[in-house]
Amino acid sequence: MIQPPKVISVNNNSSSAKENKPLAHSQGVIAPPKTTTLLTDKPLTTMKVTPPPKPVQTWQIEKGGTLKDGVMAWAIKESCVAPGVKNWSVLWQTPVNYQIDAPLRFSGDFKSALRSVLELYQSAKKPLYAETNSAQCLMRITDKPPGG
Repeated sequence: MIQPPKVISVNNNSSSAKENKPLAHSQGVIAPPKTTTLLTDKPLTTMKVTPPPKPVQTWQIEKGGTLKDGVMAWAIKESCVAPGVKNWSVLWQTPVNYQIDAPLRFSGDFKSALRSVLELYQSAKKPLYAETNSAQCLMRITDKPPGG
């Protein structure tokens, strides 16, 4: 238990200090504060603050558009974390492109939406493949399997 501090007063009439007899303000002694701080032996606890979850993104390509145009629009919408690069870039390195016959909608992050849309075309006559480079925010779309 913490003891309150002792009050020491100075008597102008004598050269010695006395305990527990404070003098008035006019004699140069300041009264102790009226508030006290309670100290305990309990350790401080910290709370881990978790940021609120990011809202789920929706990626869509409307009927009548093309797969290439849709993926290009997605890339422009996705911001890049690389210094000096605003958003993702797409290198469409194939003449293959598909007309969108029904609206496409995907939820999740950019890469999972890209993966999902390309999975739709894996059984097509010419499937498409994507390679991404996150350090440069660059995506390459080809009609050749990775390593092929």
